[in-house]
Amino acid sequence: MKKRVAPSAALEAAIDELLSEGLGDSEQLAEVGRLGARLVLQRALEEEVADYLGRARYERTEESSAGSCPTSGR
Repeated sequence: MKKRVAPSAALEAAIDELLSEGLGDSEQLAEVGRLGARLVLQRALEEEVADYLGRARYERTEESSAGSCPTSGR
């Protein structure tokens, strides 16, 4: 089973990998810039979702505890 990783963490890893290889040409620098822009947008989106849901990624709220399902009443 593939481990779940936040999209922002995957973007950070991609940027780190590119930077560890060095910026040999302008295309690599442009790719770091594109990934950086995507990272800023992804983090903003993740913050908006967390604010809307009232919780962080994979964090449970008090209403949602193990074994309960508010929609089915179990």
